[in-house]
Amino acid sequence: MKTLNQIQGEVSPETWDSLVEHFAMQKQQCETEKAAALAAKDAEKVAAVEAEGRAVHNRLDALVQAGQEAHAAGDLDALGKVLVAAYGYTSGARRAKLEADLATAQSAVTAAADKLAAL
Repeated sequence: MKTLNQIQGEVSPETWDSLVEHFAMQKQQCETEKAAALAAKDAEKVAAVEAEGRAVHNRLDALVQAGQEAHAAGDLDALGKVLVAAYGYTSGARRAKLEADLATAQSAVTAAADKLAAL
């Protein structure tokens, strides 16, 4: 296989310049295509993240709605189910607060049931 210096010595300066220019353009085209492919992948990732964000937002909106309806109806069982479902979407700190709130609510329900039973 010939080296670039050997090839350069065998062709005219104009031909050599033409070859160099041709390969420089091909290199630039490859770099442009690579950049476009990476940008497309990035755009796909951004779209996927945005779609997942919308899906999570919609699920949380549905949980909030269900929680409000359960609270308005006084359905503690349904409210507990909503809290359990919401638990999966929360951070560790928020989970600890939800668990504390749930324990407080359960204590209040037990106390109210005991008072009713005593009447």
